[in-house]
Amino acid sequence: MSKDDDDESLDVLTMRALVAARDAFWKVLEADGNDPAYWDIRFTAWQVDSSFTHRLARVEIEREVKE
Repeated sequence: MSKDDDDESLDVLTMRALVAARDAFWKVLEADGNDPAYWDIRFTAWQVDSSFTHRLARVEIEREVKE
């Protein structure tokens, strides 16, 4: 596996985790009888170096209410 493959795999894994977080957020709202459309959300994940001091990449998902 090349360095580019490793980076892509981390991006794919990160995106899957963010989508799961968004889905869990919506599920909690819906379980309490709320419509998730009333929330403007953004989930952001930062990939950091092994010393946890430098941000290497930012991956985010966003959902806005559109009129």
